[in-house]
Amino acid sequence: MGPPGGQKRGRKDSPTSAEEDGEALENLRLATSEVSELCDAPTLLRAEHFQRLGEAVFALPISQRSPSHSDSVVSSLRAARRAFQASTEVARAALLGDYVSMLGAALRQGFLLPRGATEVLSWLREALDCGDDAATLFRRLAAAEDERSRLLGLLAQFGDVQSAAAVLSSISPPSSRPRSLEAERPSRSRRRKEQEKAAKKAQKKPTKAKVPSSSSSEKALPEPSLELAPPLTPSASSTDKADDSGAIVGEAGAAASNLSRAERLDRLTRRLMSPAVQLPVPGEAQEEPARLTQDEVGAVFERHVPGVKQLTYRGQDGVHSLKFMQSCYVEGLRAFNGADLHNHLLWLFRLIVHQGHDDKPGASRHLREVAEAFTDCQAVQARTIEKVGLQLRGLALDFKGQMVRLVGEYKDMAVKMLAYEECTKLGGPDEYNDPPHYENRVIVDLGDICGLNKANIRQAEADSHAHSRFRPYKPESKRTAALRLAELFDLEALLKAFAAEASTFGSQSCQESLPRLFLEWANERMTQKHIVFDEDTCTRVEVDGDLALAISEVVFLGRPNGSDSESYRGERLLSLFHHDEELVAEIARQAAGQEEAAKEEAAKEEAGKGKDKPVAAEAKMVLEVDLGSHWAKIDAADIMRKVSEVEAKGESEVCFRDRGFNYKIDLQQMVQINLETGKRREIRRREEAGGKDEEESEDEDEDEE
Repeated sequence: MGPPGGQKRGRKDSPTSAEEDGEALENLRLATSEVSELCDAPTLLRAEHFQRLGEAVFALPISQRSPSHSDSVVSSLRAARRAFQASTEVARAALLGDYVSMLGAALRQGFLLPRGATEVLSWLREALDCGDDAATLFRRLAAAEDERSRLLGLLAQFGDVQSAAAVLSSISPPSSRPRSLEAERPSRSRRRKEQEKAAKKAQKKPTKAKVPSSSSSEKALPEPSLELAPPLTPSASSTDKADDSGAIVGEAGAAASNLSRAERLDRLTRRLMSPAVQLPVPGEAQEEPARLTQDEVGAVFERHVPGVKQLTYRGQDGVHSLKFMQSCYVEGLRAFNGADLHNHLLWLFRLIVHQGHDDKPGASRHLREVAEAFTDCQAVQARTIEKVGLQLRGLALDFKGQMVRLVGEYKDMAVKMLAYEECTKLGGPDEYNDPPHYENRVIVDLGDICGLNKANIRQAEADSHAHSRFRPYKPESKRTAALRLAELFDLEALLKAFAAEASTFGSQSCQESLPRLFLEWANERMTQKHIVFDEDTCTRVEVDGDLALAISEVVFLGRPNGSDSESYRGERLLSLFHHDEELVAEIARQAAGQEEAAKEEAAKEEAGKGKDKPVAAEAKMVLEVDLGSHWAKIDAADIMRKVSEVEAKGESEVCFRDRGFNYKIDLQQMVQINLETGKRREIRRREEAGGKDEEESEDEDEDEE
C-alpha cells in the first residue's frame, strides 16, 4: 500500500539531492522537538503534532537509511509515545487515530531497520489493544463517568453534615480563644447570635446569683474586626489621598483578605495607577564585563540545569554543548564575530550567566532555555540569547511585562478621557484646546505619578504645543487629577480584555504572545494548573472575570485578596496560587512609609495652624532649562548632586542620562547639550525659597515667557 495522495518520496526509484536530504532530517528534528516539549504539558497535545511528525518520517529518503538514522526515527516516535501516554484518557481517545496513522506511516515507509520496526510495531499493538473492539474504550469511559456521578452524589449527601460540624467547631469554650468564623460564614454566624439572644431572653429570671453560660462568656470576648481600605475617590478620608508628588496613598495595614469585589478592585486600582506598574523605555544592551572564569561558568550551568553535561550539539557524540557555552562567555558566538551584533549578544549572554551566578529569581528557567538552545546551531543560540537577555533587561516582555503593557493601554484610554473632559471645561474641543495636545500635558505632569509608559512620557515632553497652550498642573491639582485619572481607569474592562486574550490560546499562538506566556506563568505560579482549562473537555483555555481578577492580584499584589472561604470551581481561591511573599512584604513596607509620611504632613499642617506667618524656608539655588515654551526646573536629585560635586572640584561639565538620552551641562557657557541629537538649550540659575508660593513662581515664569 502506497502513501496517501500518491506520494513517491522515500522510494528507491526517487533519489533525492543532498540538500533535500538535509531538509528532510531538519524537518524530522523540528517535529520531534515539538512533540518532546509536550511530554511535560500533555494537555497541549493536538492531532497536528502527530500528523507533522508522521509526514516528516515518511519524507525521509531511503538513501539515508542507516542504523544511526533508524535509531533517530525510533527515538522521535518514542517521544510521541510518551506524550500520547501522558495525555488524559479522553484525549487519548480523540488522538488515537492520528497516533496510529503516524506509527503506520513509519512502518510502511521502509526506513526503519528490523529492530526499530519491531519496537514500533509493539507500540502499534499497544495502542490498538482496547479489548475485542474499540467500543470497549467507550464503555470504560461511560463507567468512569457513572462513578464520577456516584461520588458527586455522596459528596452532596455529606454537605449538610460538614456544615453542621463547622457550626459546632465554631463554638469555643470560655477558656479558649474563639475562632473567627464569623468572617468566613457571616450568614450562619448571624443566625447563631439571634438564637442565643432569644434563648437568653426566655431564660432571664430575677435571681441574685447569675450562673455563667457559654453564651454569656462568648459575648464578653471581642468580636473580630476588619480594617478595610477606603474607596478611591477624591472625597475619601484623609488616609486616601495623594502625597506631595500626587501619588495615590492608601491606608496602610488594610486587610488583604475578606474584601468585597468592589474593595478588591479598588485596592488593585491603587497599585496599577502607581509608578510600580510602568512600562520602561526599550534600549540597547549595556556592556556586561566578564567576571567569571570558564570553570565558574560551567559550575553555574551545572547548578541550575541538571543534566547539562550530557547535552550535545545536534546529538553528536562527544561534542558537548557546555564547552560552547563556556567559550561563548569569553569570546561570544563565533558566527557573529566582526558583526554589529557580536558585542550585543556577548553582553546579553554574560548578563544571563551572571543572573544565575547571583541566584536571581527565574535564573534556572533562563539558563535551561539557553542550554537547550546550545544543542542547535548558532542562529538558534543567538535568537534565544537575545530573547532571554532582553527579557532580563526589560525589553522583551515576559507575562508580567505583557500585563503591564495591557494596563498601559487602558491607562492611555483614561488619559484620553481626562484630556477631553479638561478641554471641554476650557471651551473646546477646538483648534487651540486640542485633546491630543492636552493628553501630552497630562502625560508629562502625571506620567511618573500614575505609572504611564515611559516611551509616552519621552514623546510628550517634545510636544511644544502642550507646553505653550496648557499650563502645568500645580501640586494640589496633580492630586485631584491623579484621583480623577484613577476613576476613569476601567479595571473591569481590563480584566475582561485579559480574560478574552488569554482564552485565545491555540497552536498558532507565538512564543512571546500573552496566551502562551500565561500558560507558562500558570505552570509556575498555580497549584492547580488544570483549572485554567474548560471543565467539559480540558482542551481549551477558559479564563473568566473572577479568575482574571485573582491572577491580576497575584501578579501585581503578590496574592489574591479574596476571603478565606471564597472558592473557584470547588477549589479554595487562596490555595490556587503560590504567593509572592517578597512582593507582599514590599507593598506593606511602602504602605507603611506612605502612612508615616501622611502623618508627618498632617502634623506639620497642624503645627502651622494659628500662626500669623509661615516660617520662611532657607533659600537655595536651582537650575532651570529653557524648553522654548517655558523654563523647567532641573530637580532630579542625582543631577543636582553631580552639579554640586563638579563645582566643588572647580570643573564646569556634568554628564548624565535622562529619558533615554545622554546629556551634558556646561556650567561655564550655561547650556545643556543633548549628546545624541546635538540640540543645545540655555540654562539659568535661580534662587528658590522653600516657602515661596507655587502660583507666584508660575506667574513669574509666565511673565518671562
